[in-house]
Formats: sequence, structure tokens, C-alpha cells
Amino acid sequence: MRERAWVHSHKAVLTIPTVFSLSDEQYASDSFKFIRQLFDCLYHERVVDLLIDYQKCQRIDIDAQVYMDVLLREFIQYYKSCDRLRIKRHVQTIVPINYKEDQIAKVLFSVGGMRLFSKLDIHFSDVIPLPLQIGNRKNRRSTESRDLEITRIVDYVVASLRDVGRELTENAETQLYKVVGEALINASEHATTNYRYAVGYFQKQVQDADVLGTLQLVIMNFGDTIYQKFKDLRCPNKVAVRQMEHLSETYTRRSLFKAAKFEEETLWTLYALQEGVTSHKEWRRGNGSIRFIQSFFGLKGDMACDSESKMTILSGSARIIFDGTYQIVNQEVERNGKPVKHKIMPFNSTNSLHDSPDNKFVKFVADHFPGTMLSARICIKPENTAPID
Repeated sequence: MRERAWVHSHKAVLTIPTVFSLSDEQYASDSFKFIRQLFDCLYHERVVDLLIDYQKCQRIDIDAQVYMDVLLREFIQYYKSCDRLRIKRHVQTIVPINYKEDQIAKVLFSVGGMRLFSKLDIHFSDVIPLPLQIGNRKNRRSTESRDLEITRIVDYVVASLRDVGRELTENAETQLYKVVGEALINASEHATTNYRYAVGYFQKQVQDADVLGTLQLVIMNFGDTIYQKFKDLRCPNKVAVRQMEHLSETYTRRSLFKAAKFEEETLWTLYALQEGVTSHKEWRRGNGSIRFIQSFFGLKGDMACDSESKMTILSGSARIIFDGTYQIVNQEVERNGKPVKHKIMPFNSTNSLHDSPDNKFVKFVADHFPGTMLSARICIKPENTAPID
């Protein structure tokens, strides 16, 4: 049954879930359901006045908020173009209500919809925002534009730490430039739409001296998923595709695929994240995802599991969660007829991509993300950075 908003006298009230998050699996289904309701209202223009109610919301993760904000942004731009062309439109107002809860207001007014659409820029003493960054791969100076995006994101992380009296080591900052750059390049080159998005949110910890704060960072694009990119007959890296197909044959023969739990899409998405794997013909391009994960966990100092830090990759119906339970390992693989060592994370005790990964961390999910989203939440501690001289 299609979810619908409560509608009365041309007015609809959509209620944000108690926890609005795409990366937190416990709440992701309700969050995707809300976004489908929102899209239904906007696309079919069933109402005149749309109210987005935050009264029941207790926590917002910026991955869900930015997904909703980008959706709203596109529809608002469409509505404005209708007005310029004098085309009649049904939806007249989109208004958030009941967002007085302190933590909710901080997200909305620092990086969320209220900052984007109301033009209000409210500063909070314990929050350092990185507002929505939009990159366009069709920009005639796309490389220069991307370099500026990379610099803004790295400068944002550096400034956030500086605000609490700490800094990255020179080597860590250099590595951060590399991996953020790789993530943005992947978001641009692997997308089938023009735009990529990034947003950040650093909440300083003012009560616990053992924790500097929590950093949230989201980078995403829309279009083909990772699986669709490799499944496309036009995929340039035929060798990588053949390896994935061979792996699928192995899983099929061993009956390792489970419908609606672990499907070929899940396996290919996991394989594509390993170092050295790319949809590009040039193998050296495939070095981003594992290094990105390793470096961001390096911000908290180690790859150990804790209750706060994790990274989630959503692509299509594949969900992969990194929280330190499984570690990156070195494995020898063949590239162009020669053995080379690469970093991989198979998510199992055998450290082999030929064996099933742990279903708690690598799984097929019913909710489909139309592109790829990387969402990181990292608890940063003083001992894992250097004091400012």
C-alpha cells in the first residue's frame, strides 16, 4: 500500500520520525518511508500547503536531512520556474513546524533546511557546520571547482579541531586531502547525474573532557548505483566485471545468495569498495573507498569498535556498515598478470571475498537509495590528534 500524508482542506502534515536517519539501520525504514511520502506530496501536487512537523523528532542525522533538503531544493526550483513561465502550480507553501527542540534546531539552522530556504544563519557555540556543498561535473572548470571543494572540506575538519585546541599531524592532513579528493572524484565520475553533494556537522563535546566532539560528514550522488555501474554493458573495466561475474558464479554454486538478504547487488557493491577495484579501465583509479574509510577512522585514532563511530555506505539496496568490528587486511591479487598487494575488507573471519560476509554489516535491504551515499559519524578524542603549538 502506498504511504500517504494526512490531508485535510488542501493542507498536509507530514511528521518527521522520532529518529530521522538513513545510516542508523534501526530507524532507516521509517525515514525512507517519510521521504517517499514527501516525494508523493510534491510530485503529485496533492496539496496546497505542506507542513513538515518535527514535534516527535528527537534526533536528526545529517544524511537523512540532506537527502530531504536536496529533494526540497529541486522541487522549489521547479516551482519557481513554473512561476516565471506563468505555469499554474498547486503547491504554494512548504513550512517546517515544531522544531523548537534544541538539538533539532541546531541541525536545521546550521546545515539543514532552515538555513537553506529561510536564509537564516544562526550560530551555536557548540556546533561547527559545513553547509551544503554542490559540485557540478559539467562545469567547464570542473577540476578546479572540485579542488576547491576538497580544500573546503579539509579546511572544515582542520578548523573544527582547531576550535577545540587540536590539530591534525602534517601526514594526516595530507592523507585527508587525498581521500576526500578520491571520494569526491568517485561521487562525480561514477554518477549518471551532474551533481554531487557534501555536508558536515561537528558537535563539540562540552561535558566530557575525554571527547573533543563528534564529526558527521556525508558525501553523495544520484543516478546509477555502484552495482548498476558495473552491470552496465558499457562498463570500461571488463576485467573487473569478469572477476565479479566469476565471484557470482562461486556464490551461486555454493548457494550463498539469499533472496532479500544477500543478493548479487550486495556482493558486487562490497567487491567494488576494495582497493584496486574501479569501473574505469585504468586500474590505478581504484584506490578510494578503503583508504577513505581507513583515514576517517584514523581521525578517532584507531579502527576499534566504539558506540559512536561508524561509516555507512548506501548504494541501491546495498547497505555496508564499518564500525571497527572487522579490520582492513592486506591480500595479494593479480592485476594485469602481476601479483600486487591491496587492502581489502571482506567482513568475515576467513578474510576472503569468496566467503559470505557478516550479514550484520553487509546486507541487501528493501529501501533503495537512488545513487551512492557515504555517511560517516566519528567520535574524536584528544589523544588521537596533536595539541596546537
